[in-house]
Amino acid sequence: MKKIPFIALTIDLWLNSRRTHFLAIAAHYYDARMKHSSTVISFRRFHGRHLAYHLNSFIIKEIGKLNIQTKIVAVTTDSGSDIKGATSRNQLGTWYSFDTHNIN
Repeated sequence: MKKIPFIALTIDLWLNSRRTHFLAIAAHYYDARMKHSSTVISFRRFHGRHLAYHLNSFIIKEIGKLNIQTKIVAVTTDSGSDIKGATSRNQLGTWYSFDTHNIN
């Protein structure tokens, strides 16, 4: 991802049947040939309370590992108050909601 100038993220947090929480981060970008690609850049178990501050710290740490902080232009999440609060007020670019949970 060193040569990719702009990256949009999709972030989701969920609970499995064993009551274990996971957080996934996917990066979406166009390469030099304008081919769209998506890559899961983090899929990790999340420990602790789902406070916006904790989620934000976790996300910043994960994207920091790849040194892509300055390339992020947008982030898409569901509209849960915890993840929205963690991503809509900081250096992660413009926040967008994708809430398919309300459709069903």
